[in-house]
Amino acid sequence: MEFDIGERTLPPGFDECAPGEAFVKIGVGLLERDSPAPYSFGHAYPVRIRPETILTLDDTSARFRQLLQAAPDRFGYDLTVDVWLDDTTMTIDYTLENLGSETINTEQYLHNFCCFDGAPLSAAYTVTTSYECEVCDSTGALLAKPLSGPVRQIDSRTFGFDPSAAEDRAKVFVRPVRSEPTQQWSITHSETGTALTVEADQSPPVSAIYVTREQISLEMNVMIGVTPGDTARWSRRYTFQ
Repeated sequence: MEFDIGERTLPPGFDECAPGEAFVKIGVGLLERDSPAPYSFGHAYPVRIRPETILTLDDTSARFRQLLQAAPDRFGYDLTVDVWLDDTTMTIDYTLENLGSETINTEQYLHNFCCFDGAPLSAAYTVTTSYECEVCDSTGALLAKPLSGPVRQIDSRTFGFDPSAAEDRAKVFVRPVRSEPTQQWSITHSETGTALTVEADQSPPVSAIYVTREQISLEMNVMIGVTPGDTARWSRRYTFQ
């Protein structure tokens, strides 16, 4: 689970803080901006406060909770993630309470690495979306050139894969053609007869398909806005077949 990797949104407070001041990375804690350089997802920012993540387990569920108090900074949060197992379905429920004095606007995603029965990337895999989408760059700008790597767009809802492409990995960004209230992605493997459907109860922004030789990842992003004192809730459901 990841928040604000810097492609479309920045961690809360990063733009406003000067070097030596603090910003918030949800799920990590309070970090220090150590240079005037733009935000970099891979940079190891000094950690000022690393809040404890409390884990609660039983046979069919897990709860992760992390609390970052706002004082003396403008941003603070109470993040709870519940994971539930029920037969062939896994549900992840998220709750994000804004404990600070500033609105939190954040983007959250999961990698969702998929590999069925050890089968590597091949033409047997197909990805479909519940909405019409078009290929874009990481900011959402439409691409004029067709895809040339291992990910191929078959139509506005379907993607296939070409393992003969030279690239060992690729990341393809897509955006919805029109506004949609929810999103659903499915990945199937024709040779094993297995499939996974992932549903999210939020509108799709720019999302991505990330592939390597070993896996396919459906990076279903959601955009969340929380005003001070309010709580945002969202959910993803995974159905295995």
